[in-house]
Amino acid sequence: MRNKGFGLLEVLISLLVISVGVMGIIGLQKHMRKKSAEAEEHMIAARLAQESFEKIRVFDESNFSTVVVSGAVSQAYNGTTFTVTKSSPTDITIVPSSGIATGKQLKKLTIDVSWNSLDSGDSRSITLASDLSPVTTFKSDEFFDSINGGGSGTGAPLKLVQDPSNPLHIPPSYVENAPYYQGDQMKFGADKYVCKVMSQCRNHNTWGPKPGNDTNFELTWAKCTGGVCPQPPYP
Repeated sequence: MRNKGFGLLEVLISLLVISVGVMGIIGLQKHMRKKSAEAEEHMIAARLAQESFEKIRVFDESNFSTVVVSGAVSQAYNGTTFTVTKSSPTDITIVPSSGIATGKQLKKLTIDVSWNSLDSGDSRSITLASDLSPVTTFKSDEFFDSINGGGSGTGAPLKLVQDPSNPLHIPPSYVENAPYYQGDQMKFGADKYVCKVMSQCRNHNTWGPKPGNDTNFELTWAKCTGGVCPQPPYP
């Protein structure tokens, strides 16, 4: 009669199967740990690049050239050294407009973050790029002003309003056939208006505040009430 139980060969085969399974699990854990470490490194690099952009947003038109300068700094996180390199801003070609000087235009800033992976030792890097303006949004209208001495003033005597949310801002008086754009504000008589249709705002004969053009004028220019002008989309 045969005895019940496991033989040595069966035990060895079982151990072999279990070992293969355990080795697979160990390999999977190693792969997951590696990918997790790489993802963490990329997250740190992206955060460092974003922080570099945020730090330079304190500039204005008076100190842009000193704040936004090229250079490289190194920072260590969790045993990995990250090198943040900021390139010199490059000019972005724009269509010249009335009053815009060469130095008052958009610039492109590039920030590279490089490091050696702690797990594999491989060299890695990411790049972030953004467009910047040396002048603030609400300051830029001064470069279009050919009446009050701002900018180079080569166009019509029109100051393009960049701060329509400010009810205290007094726009210039209406100018016949001036190169108005949608959203530009102007003063006609005692009232304040905002341009709704650019092509019509530029046509004084048909859409200007002339006798007989009252209906057309109201269709082209929206009247501002209480210092607040209508916002697009316009009806």
